[in-house]
Amino acid sequence: TTAVYVGHLHPSRNLETLIEAVSLAVETVPSLECLIVGDGDGRSALERVASEHGVSDVVNFVGSVPHDEVPRLLAAADIGLAYVTNKPQYRHQPPIKTVEYLASGLPVVATDTEGNKQFVDEHTGVLREDTATAYADGITKLARDHTDYSTDELRDAVSRYDYKYTVEHDLLPI
Repeated sequence: TTAVYVGHLHPSRNLETLIEAVSLAVETVPSLECLIVGDGDGRSALERVASEHGVSDVVNFVGSVPHDEVPRLLAAADIGLAYVTNKPQYRHQPPIKTVEYLASGLPVVATDTEGNKQFVDEHTGVLREDTATAYADGITKLARDHTDYSTDELRDAVSRYDYKYTVEHDLLPI
């Protein structure tokens, strides 16, 4: 099972918790692999955390990639990791990564933030607290159940956020 996180690797995002969650989940799901796509000031610390938790072979830091390569990486995954720390500056914003995972047909393990609740429910993935234990539970659940989700239904769940849809249904009628 391949899980993917795409985003900026900044210390304020508390992605150490995501790495710790992967280390807990791999105990139950030994076939788990995790791709971390992106770069930032927090990358070296995250690589250290992966090493400390013994998951350097499980967590692959891909680095920054051109935008046109991201769909290929998402297509190689089974699960999208919409980890957003539940801090005031992140809590209410709707994470674009969550929409992109769903638009790519990936069920999502999302942190239980107001922003993620706009997109994630039992039909599109699982919501979990932003603790390592809770998030690991979500990863484990989707690693087991990800094939139960319909790619078409996942894509349909966010189709109203497509630019063409917005233009045809929201802008042109005005």
